Amino acid sequence: MCSRSTRPSGATKDYDMALTAQALMNGPRGRRLCLEVASVQALDQETDAADAFIVGVDDVVYGEGQATWSFGTRSVPPELGDVEATVDDVARALDALSLIVPTEQQLWDGLGRCVFGARYWQPPDGYDQLAASPQLRDGLGKVASLIVLAPQTSWWQTGCRLDDQWEITWLGDGVAKPNEPAADPAAVLYEWLRETVAEEKRAARWSSKRALATSGSWWVLPHYLPLSRTARRAGRAGPVGLDLVEDSGSWSAADVARVAVPEGVRVYEVDGPDSWAALCRRYPLDVSCSRRGDWHRTTGRDGAWVIPNFVDVATDYEGVHVSVAGYLTTAGLAVPVDEGVASTLAGWYPDETQWLIDVPAGKPARWVTSSGHWVPA
Repeated sequence: MCSRSTRPSGATKDYDMALTAQALMNGPRGRRLCLEVASVQALDQETDAADAFIVGVDDVVYGEGQATWSFGTRSVPPELGDVEATVDDVARALDALSLIVPTEQQLWDGLGRCVFGARYWQPPDGYDQLAASPQLRDGLGKVASLIVLAPQTSWWQTGCRLDDQWEITWLGDGVAKPNEPAADPAAVLYEWLRETVAEEKRAARWSSKRALATSGSWWVLPHYLPLSRTARRAGRAGPVGLDLVEDSGSWSAADVARVAVPEGVRVYEVDGPDSWAALCRRYPLDVSCSRRGDWHRTTGRDGAWVIPNFVDVATDYEGVHVSVAGYLTTAGLAVPVDEGVASTLAGWYPDETQWLIDVPAGKPARWVTSSGHWVPA
């Protein structure tokens, strides 16, 4: 089954975006991925540079006296625990690493950590700040060049695979969505729009000082809405949605069901900042006041903000898909939409398709966590 993957006029790329090292380095999540992949590779190297990099990253992020914890599969030498490293030290250690085209396991580990560390209601954490430092630009750029050479990243750049879509219902603590999608997605979207507009009107009455200090709705479209969100299987036995979850809860089990995507659906593809900007430009919904504080903290930008009005989007498309490449190059970035107006992709997972219609799900299968991995129960 082929997807009718399209986007509004004004976009400049086909849906199968060619992921580049520069595009990775321009996005906060892309830079974080490069740092995580370098860290994963350092764990496999018994060298002074690897030890210095592992300890240095931890020391810079957490401060003096915090560099003694076990990072991944190998503990750093105790005698290095008292080192007070600088960003320049980390950059030199990174340059000295023996970097290679990452393996599939290294990519999964790096991507999982990169996604888990995403936050859109607070300033970038220490790892994101380190990844954005000018001193590491060249070193992480080399990592980015190796990542895009890996054949396992080819599916990162593809559109929604309509014949292989899976929905996840989380079980245990931290449930993120109802077990059953709504029978009337249009009604859910209209209620979401009503609440979003009402929140914006309330926030418009705040003072500038309060607006910047307040946290509220930081997402584009909340996961708790009873709407179907799906992803494909790739690389591992289960759907990628089991592993690629931002700020994931303490879930011990999940029900996974294959969905039957209707024939002829139109799916809008977000493969990077341009396509996200085009979607927001055609279907704008002003959230300048309600998102001001959170998105200023996470992007450093203060100004007018918009997100897509999904009630309007649903008149032309049945779903919106964000590829892994689109996520890495767009999430958390202040994306220019029009003069003085920007948007950011927040709370949307890699390869996730948000459905604006009902997509029937089949019989669910239980998956559980085992030694940090998801396996069939």
